[in-house]
Amino acid sequence: GAGDGGAAKKARAAAGPHLGEWIEAPACAWRHPSTVQSKRLGARNLTLPARIASQDGDVSKDATAGAVLAAAAFNVASTSTIVVLNKMVFQTFRFKFPVLLVCIHMAITWAGMRGAAALGRFELKPIAMRHCLLLALVFNSYNLSSLINLRVNSVGLYQVTKVLIAPAVMAAEWAFFGKGTSLAIKLCVLVMCVGVAAATVSDVQCHAAGLAAAAAAVAGATAYQLAIARLQKRFGASSNQLLTACIPMALLVGLIATPVDGLLRDEGEGEAAMGVLEWNAKFGGPQTYLVILCSGVAGLMVSLSTFLFIGVAGPLTYNVVGHIKTVTVLTAGWLVFGDFMSGKKLLGLALTMCGIVGYSVVKMRESSEDKRRQREALPR
Repeated sequence: GAGDGGAAKKARAAAGPHLGEWIEAPACAWRHPSTVQSKRLGARNLTLPARIASQDGDVSKDATAGAVLAAAAFNVASTSTIVVLNKMVFQTFRFKFPVLLVCIHMAITWAGMRGAAALGRFELKPIAMRHCLLLALVFNSYNLSSLINLRVNSVGLYQVTKVLIAPAVMAAEWAFFGKGTSLAIKLCVLVMCVGVAAATVSDVQCHAAGLAAAAAAVAGATAYQLAIARLQKRFGASSNQLLTACIPMALLVGLIATPVDGLLRDEGEGEAAMGVLEWNAKFGGPQTYLVILCSGVAGLMVSLSTFLFIGVAGPLTYNVVGHIKTVTVLTAGWLVFGDFMSGKKLLGLALTMCGIVGYSVVKMRESSEDKRRQREALPR
């Protein structure tokens, strides 16, 4: 009843800040839980529009439909480009150092963003060191867990982990930030996930190490996306500002993790034990360096588009658009290249699109309802 709810709130207040508040609290509140407590109590006096904005922590209230579509198109184009370039780097030029390649991407990203800031394209914004370290750790955890997941698991189980990220994001937002979703949104995401699984998952082979890697990959992706959304809100930072501030720490953590490359190479290949210097002597050259440089520039675009898209649309919508890319790739392979399209895969694609369209309709309806309530709450 109401008394039980009040008792639960008092118990949470006495327990101090939870993880969501630790991420969002000012630096001074990190050591002083009373500051977080006063912040929570002060929120009761907010107007309805401010309260709605404070609860909807993953979506920018200033974002227009055009901004969301532009960010989605930017993300789809950049991720498609980097897939092609990285395939050339890994297969054509035999560069078997994925963690090192990510570090190269981060270095080029930092140089590009600093150059843009120097030209006046945006202003640099200081971000607390502990928050930069948090984002650096979750980014590298996400990156390493994804690589290990792909290395030790079958393609089927790897696809299952990608499907599970959207439900994991919803569960984490509810558990750590108290942000729920409507039943209609849950049903749309369920239909979409079932469709993607039907279209992409085939040979699922499970073992203990593979399940652990899959769970780590889902947790890493979820933490990374939520951290981007919450830190942008916490500091009022643009995607450019947050990315530029946090990338040096992420690069440092990534360089420390480069020995993991030695554990990710395929057995039985002649270059399996080859180091960077040996690889350079055998495969290095202007064309190789140019493709790696282009891959790094594409990495800059992917990072920027990811931060931008999550900032304006939220992590859940980011995952929905990710499944649009899956549908596009599979459909193009069928129509353009004549890939085999089974009835199961076709049904999966249809279900996925139904879930995506339903999600879009429900989100637009909920957004309109929020705006209506905000207008009604304004003084007359």
